This record gives sequence, structure tokens and C-alpha cells, in this order.
Amino acid sequence: MNRNVRAVRGYLSNYIRNEFDNPFYASFKITHRCNLRCGFCNVWADKIPDLGTNDVFTVIDNLSQASTFTISFEGGEPLLRKDIGEILRYTHDCSNYILFTTNGLLIDRRPFAEYARYFDFLQLSIDEGHNNVHMFDRLGFFSDLGIKTTVQTVVTKHDLDKIEEKVEKVHAHGHKILIMPAFNFDGTEDLTPDLMALREVVTRLKREYGNTLTTSRSYIESFDQPYTCRTLSIMIEPNGDIIYPCMPIGTKLGNLLENDLQSLMTSERAQADREQMLRCDRHCLIYCHAETSHLMSLRKLVPYARDIVTFRTFG
Repeated sequence: MNRNVRAVRGYLSNYIRNEFDNPFYASFKITHRCNLRCGFCNVWADKIPDLGTNDVFTVIDNLSQASTFTISFEGGEPLLRKDIGEILRYTHDCSNYILFTTNGLLIDRRPFAEYARYFDFLQLSIDEGHNNVHMFDRLGFFSDLGIKTTVQTVVTKHDLDKIEEKVEKVHAHGHKILIMPAFNFDGTEDLTPDLMALREVVTRLKREYGNTLTTSRSYIESFDQPYTCRTLSIMIEPNGDIIYPCMPIGTKLGNLLENDLQSLMTSERAQADREQMLRCDRHCLIYCHAETSHLMSLRKLVPYARDIVTFRTFG
């Protein structure tokens, strides 16, 4: 089925029934191996082995036959996988939207222009925590390749004053930037910034730079307002395990080498997990859950789409 048709059907199936048992976004942490040791991240410390190439293909087939139509390849650092080009090509041929997240430090050691033929959106993780802010000076490389690029910046309590400079550099190259606060994951240092100060800065910058900032108004408002996450995204570990309903409160629901995703989503266990998410009050602001949840409201989806697609400003 055409991925555009799958996207519309997937969105409407959840919106109309208000059930949220058809996730459309798969966060596939395709490796936990990483060339960095960020203080706000605990992924690199979790030594889960990678799947082989053919087993990754099996996972992609499973996702492609279910409700998901967007697959985000994350890590760790995905460019550490020597077969990442094969995986991207296979996923593209299975008619999925592909997001690819990297810290960018290995782009000169890989045939990156070839990889870029297969993904739809590139997310560059650049910030002080990744110790790679020099990558802001490489943004022209991605412009020359014609890649739709979003810089994903995690803001800690130590670098609130650096946000505007980053936005200016991204804006100058015609790219976009996603700003999110650091989360206090288990086993990490609490680097969470002052959320009210962050909200003030990001709100002002959205007014000044318009759709350069992809952080939605609804997500920004949730910094100091209650919100409810929905199970519209799933997280897949490097070995194929599904962590559900989310990273902070989730457990292993199944494995995509052994279980059919659609069957897992309709199981009693998954229903109980969804109910647990509805009761959750942790307010952890994990972007892939909080943002996708906001976008199930047409009232919030429309202004978000307008901010992304057009040049209208915020406010």
C-alpha cells in the first residue's frame, strides 16, 4: 500500500475510534553502540546486542505489515552499523517514511550521500551534551546534498543561554531545529533545565524565526500544563524487543522476530499498558510520546502543520 494512504488511514483509525492501539511511529534503536557518552543518555550503557541484517529486515517487514508508516532509525549511533545502507534501502522499498538520527561525527567516513537517497528526513543531534557543537559549522554540507535536515538539540540547565545562537545558525542554512529539555532517565545526571525559562526562550524564538523551530506550540505549553500521552509510538530495542507503552514505565511487550505487531497491539497486555499510560503523571516530556499525543487533536495538529509547512510565524 502507498505510504501516503497508510498514513491517512493510520491517523484516522486512531482519531475516529479514540483507541490509540494502532501506533504509526516506530522508534527503532537499531544499535546501542555509540561513539559518545552523553551525560543525559543511558542508552550507550545498556549493552543489548545488535540484530543481524536479515533479522533487521524481518523486523521491518513486521512493521510494514502493521499500522506503522514512519520508522525512525536511532541509537546509539546508527552509522556504526556497517550494513546501515542496506537497511535504509530495504526500509525505503517497503514503502515507509524514514527518519534518520545521527550525531554527524562519522559522515566523512561513510557514503552519506548514498544513504541520503533513502531517508526522508535527517535529524542531527547537536548540542553541548553530545560535545559536537562544531557540527553547526557543517550544516552547509547537508544543504548541498539537498537533505531535509532538522537539528535536534537537547537543552540542559547549563546551556539555556546558547539556544538563540543555535537557532540563528540553523536558520541561516534554511534548515529546522527541534528544541527539547533534557530528561532525567534512570542512571543519568539530572540536567533538566528550568522549564519556565526554556518556555519563555523558545516561545520568543518561534515568534522571531517562525517555522525554523519545529517544536510545537502544544509541546511548549505542556512544560507547565498537564497532558496525557497516547500510545501512538513504539520503541524497539536493537534485539527486536518492543518496550511498551513508553521508556520510563514500559516493559517488554514482545519481540518482533517472534510476535506479530498487530496481534501484540490488540492483546490484553497491551490494553493494560495503554491504561497505565493514561494514568501516568510523571510529566517527563519525552518528545516522541508527548508530541505525537498532542497531534491527535485536530485543534493542535492544524497549527503545527501550518508552522512546519508555511512561513507563518508563531503567536
